[in-house]
Amino acid sequence: MSSASLLWWVIPVVVLLILLLIAFTIHCVTRYVPVIARIFEFSPQFRPRIEPTRREGQTVTFPTTGGIQLTGTYLPRRRGSRRVGVAVVCPEYLGNRWGALHYIDWLRDLGFDLFCFDFRNQGESQSDPSYHPLQWVTRHEVADVLAAVAYLDSRPDADPAGYLLFGISRGGGAALGAAAKTKRVWGVVTDGAFPVKETMLVYLKKWANTFVRFRGILPWVPDWFNHLLCRLARWSTSRRLGCRYVNVGRAAARMSPRPWLAIHGQKDQYVPVEVARALAAYASPPRLLHVVPRARHNKAYDVDPQGYRAIIETFLERFAPRLPDDRPHDPHQPARLADSPTPSSHPQVAVPLVTPKTALNPNHDPFAVTSSNPTRQVVDPVEPHSPTTLQPDSNPILTG
Repeated sequence: MSSASLLWWVIPVVVLLILLLIAFTIHCVTRYVPVIARIFEFSPQFRPRIEPTRREGQTVTFPTTGGIQLTGTYLPRRRGSRRVGVAVVCPEYLGNRWGALHYIDWLRDLGFDLFCFDFRNQGESQSDPSYHPLQWVTRHEVADVLAAVAYLDSRPDADPAGYLLFGISRGGGAALGAAAKTKRVWGVVTDGAFPVKETMLVYLKKWANTFVRFRGILPWVPDWFNHLLCRLARWSTSRRLGCRYVNVGRAAARMSPRPWLAIHGQKDQYVPVEVARALAAYASPPRLLHVVPRARHNKAYDVDPQGYRAIIETFLERFAPRLPDDRPHDPHQPARLADSPTPSSHPQVAVPLVTPKTALNPNHDPFAVTSSNPTRQVVDPVEPHSPTTLQPDSNPILTG
């Protein structure tokens, strides 16, 4: 057969395959993207921690984007003549600032001031009538965290060293998004944080068998095509709900090399550990994923409060800009500046950096995932990011 005759056979076959691919794509987009968008907008029956307002601290209001007024409370340290640092507490979806303090209020005993606030459309903060929040982090939540940092910077006792961000679930994603946009954050601690894109992909695979008629084709569908469907669904949802979703993985990469401690429950029924590992893999060292056995979503502190405090305290001993008054001097470690009441009166006195009693990573590998179980210190190494490694597990993936 001549080359010309072969082309007459090959060209129609190639054109037919292209037309079939286009038809398949149009079919999936028109049939399944609306379904994915509806699932994406589904909010599980969360039971967020909501606690009554305390009569302590200084309650303030401060502006955020859209002319919305947020409510927050500044809580001073309980002991120590010198302030060790200031932590901004970002609550979970549907939770309030007082419930978020349940996880971190003990930092005040170490010399930290805390500033907890309510996101827009939550707690005592104003609501934006044009925005319908979900469990996914958007630019609105990131803007609210940045507004909290801007408020702290406007205070006469603003910390010249910057701030620690502590976020729970969606609040953790918002904290990472804010840290990527301002250098006034020196570190981040999250509990149950998750990325939008990767969690949605696992969610899609989990429910695909329910909605796809020809299930035999699912193993042959590449991840890039699933990502395309998810991207279109997010675009549709963002237009309808008046928001833009945050690429939390990209934000985690951009906040490096500032330190990040990610805490996650091994039995998380909403966000499996594989998703947390994928998110942690975006960031460069120093960062650590600490897995708490038997803990469900946002329940790591309740399962192991002693281990929860220990891992955070060790993280702060290594990375906080200052240390409490009662820490011993180690002449072999570099020094850190002591506290100052205002940015304009920065002191020249240094406080030594001590070596933590327990290493942040037992194997001295900043990529490691640790466990609070003393009989199993290292669960698994954090591998470089690879979206194709994410697979649904036996847990119901409802993303929260």
